[in-house]
Amino acid sequence: PCYSPDGRCLLYALDLDGGEVFDLWLCDLHSGRHTNLTPGTPFSFYFNLDWSPDGRQIAVIHDEKGRYNTYLVDLDFTEGVVKAGQPRLVFNGSGPHIDLRWSPAGDRLAVISEAGGQDHAVHIISVRPAFQPDQSRSVIPLSVDGRLANCMSICWSPEGDRLAFSTDRTGRYRIGLFDLQDQGTTWLTSGEADCDQPEWSPDGNRLAYVLSRGPETWLAVQQPGSQDPELFQVEPGVHFFPRFTPDGEQILFIFDS
Repeated sequence: PCYSPDGRCLLYALDLDGGEVFDLWLCDLHSGRHTNLTPGTPFSFYFNLDWSPDGRQIAVIHDEKGRYNTYLVDLDFTEGVVKAGQPRLVFNGSGPHIDLRWSPAGDRLAVISEAGGQDHAVHIISVRPAFQPDQSRSVIPLSVDGRLANCMSICWSPEGDRLAFSTDRTGRYRIGLFDLQDQGTTWLTSGEADCDQPEWSPDGNRLAYVLSRGPETWLAVQQPGSQDPELFQVEPGVHFFPRFTPDGEQILFIFDS
């Protein structure tokens, strides 16, 4: 599920019969009304999706062309009942797409796709100006030292100028900060621990992530440019998916003992 930017609606993918043909549904949290935005579509929407920062579009993944690609869908709220436009293809490169993240300014999408073996690739796609069928789009592959990085966890900085990601490029999972302007990477972490699941603080001054040494994990909080993180642990166990609260004063996470 994905909240709309104003918090009024919840968007989710739903498979009613177990056939893995998901439709996009929207719940109006004020009225409690659930609306199927894509009734009768013969293809399946993937359950990872994201809402544009202005609330007027959603980025989705579906397999109409025989493989999961990235599309944009316009939303119309003007008549009191939400309507969805036809999905418009914006990126069909690389392998099957599995996840995406809209940039804070709404001008780019970071798309995660399957790559060779068990690797995953990230491409950054320009989604503005408005889509034209004959218009070529800017596509930036997330590369390290000239090679496409194997990474799954990504997170935009609040300013949208950098993308935090986790990759095993050096044998251990490290967190890098990819600069969109010069397309270079600076490393947040180093050493023998594995670091994954980066999350920017709302003010952009810190990142939270999960640090692992063997089976034991910690929540780590670190400033870009600093050498050592602050480490926090409920108790020995597995920490997952850190998320800053909107005021940046707390971190929510999942813990498994």
